[in-house]
Amino acid sequence: MKSLSIRRTGIVSFLFLSLAFSNTIGCIREDRTTIVYGRVIDEARQPVDSILVRMYSAGFAKPGLPLGHTHTDKDGNYTLVIDVPKGYNSTTVYIPENINTKFSENYKDYLVYQDGQQLGNCCGASIGKKTNYDFLLLSK
Repeated sequence: MKSLSIRRTGIVSFLFLSLAFSNTIGCIREDRTTIVYGRVIDEARQPVDSILVRMYSAGFAKPGLPLGHTHTDKDGNYTLVIDVPKGYNSTTVYIPENINTKFSENYKDYLVYQDGQQLGNCCGASIGKKTNYDFLLLSK
């Protein structure tokens, strides 16, 4: 009987340690969910719907690969929620002009604002963070 009790205790201890170790590893796991949101408006400050917004990988690891995209809604709002795979060290968000028919027909360029401040260039998004970018479309 004593042997059975020792064996049960050993199994319970092993299961407890295994569970504790797996939870510790789960806590260490880096959250790579990257959220970029904002609004697209025109020079009259009116929302622009159906504008394509894309996220690409940037930096040194696998640059230029598409990670996701979305279109603005009727109020000009967009949100990208991307679980960025390991191997990507940064991302960029932009409005692709050449494949965005509504943009290319009506607009020549855009200005970018992060948290209300105009930027000189566009638009890195930190992996695992939430970032706001608003776009002001400039008419032809």
